Amino acid sequence: MRLFFNLILLIQLFMLFAPTAFCVGDPVVDSIVIRGVNEIHNEKFLDAVATFKTMIPLRPGTPMPYFYIAATYLALISEYRNPEYRDEFEAYIDSAVAIGEKKAETEFGTDEDYFYYGGALGYRGIYKSEKGDWWGAFKDGARARGKLERALVIDSTNYDVYFGLGAYDYWRSVKTKTFWWLPFFGDKRQAGIKEVWIAAEKGKYSQIESKYALIRIYHEDRNWKAMFDLWFGKLETVNPNDPFSLWWLSDGYAQLGQWANSENAYGQLLKTILASPFYHPNAELELRYNIAFAQNRQNKSREAIDNLKQAISLNDRIIDFGSTPEFLKKSKELLNQIDKTIDYSH
Repeated sequence: MRLFFNLILLIQLFMLFAPTAFCVGDPVVDSIVIRGVNEIHNEKFLDAVATFKTMIPLRPGTPMPYFYIAATYLALISEYRNPEYRDEFEAYIDSAVAIGEKKAETEFGTDEDYFYYGGALGYRGIYKSEKGDWWGAFKDGARARGKLERALVIDSTNYDVYFGLGAYDYWRSVKTKTFWWLPFFGDKRQAGIKEVWIAAEKGKYSQIESKYALIRIYHEDRNWKAMFDLWFGKLETVNPNDPFSLWWLSDGYAQLGQWANSENAYGQLLKTILASPFYHPNAELELRYNIAFAQNRQNKSREAIDNLKQAISLNDRIIDFGSTPEFLKKSKELLNQIDKTIDYSH
């Protein structure tokens, strides 16, 4: 359930926050959501989709089940760079938004309705940002925060809501840095981090997810110590091969110039993705480029060349989605650069 794609500046906006936050009192629905969330934690995305679908007749006319199904597909798309599930995601997220709007904007709208309506808007905003529709992403994100605020007004004890609020405040500040001098903008990054920590420490169901969000946030802040301490101290035991975290940790090592650690972490992620039923060549191409880059920095030129050639050989299998074309171009450029330095006479 951790989300990632091409340094999306809104990527942790909602990230399946507060699973079952409004299910207390309904043990059947509660158990369904908990089971689905655990399946996502173990990368069993299609099992999770099937689990969440059983909730539709139990929550008719509400955005809740559609929200979870859509969030599951977006996690799969993002972590595995796999665009094959775009149609499924779009169908369920649009349903969640439409149903949420219809239900929440009536006198019968509940905190649950506002919560999942806001979450659906947030996920749709993330997806729009991936497609380059930043204005659409911004509008959906702003609407999403308003719905979450409404849910918190109805139930001020739901600390899980702070996950979404804090993530939105942080990433909105990052994205609008140029406009901080204007009255309605400003730098709310630290306030956002504090809000996410409220969920991490007091949330009933979002404690783990909030910490995953902080991995991404600390990476953006270049607070490497906080990022690695959070991973090794609290999250590694949840899933040591978690793709979401490994993407950011691997890059963190590279940013620090720890090329051997970066190569190893990217290699660990490559093994995980190659062995997954959700494998997509888009992910392999990006990973082999990053591994080659780290190898080249360690003067392991021939190993780097091998990875770059394998990356470029995926050209006919990749899909033009996100940053994949950029990584194909960079792979060709780096291969040409390294090739000029090799003395093939020896």
